[in-house]
Amino acid sequence: EYFSIKLEKVKVYSDRQKQKGVTSLRITGLPILLEGHSPQPHGLPLFLLRLATEVDWKEELSCFKGVCTELASFYSDLPFDPSYDPEDAGSSNPDYIDDEAKNYIKHTLFPAISFYI
Repeated sequence: EYFSIKLEKVKVYSDRQKQKGVTSLRITGLPILLEGHSPQPHGLPLFLLRLATEVDWKEELSCFKGVCTELASFYSDLPFDPSYDPEDAGSSNPDYIDDEAKNYIKHTLFPAISFYI
């Protein structure tokens, strides 16, 4: 609730066992940390794993810190082209992010950050 991470319990039925349902949790909402920026879907499993294993859920202050750290890590993953190889760019000083990520930073992240400064 504090972090706008919404989970919903649902009953899941298999085809073979129609009478026997298994309760499952589904994510139905994530916070919007920055308008126009959404996290990369491929990072969701690691985010959930780290929420479960790296956050101290017993102490309130360390819980807030841990959840904030994991949210920051999840949202900081930039879009990239997996086929991009900086050494193939032909430059003696290769860039380590592709043009798509550069445009994303320039046209989405920098304007949003400058709005809040």
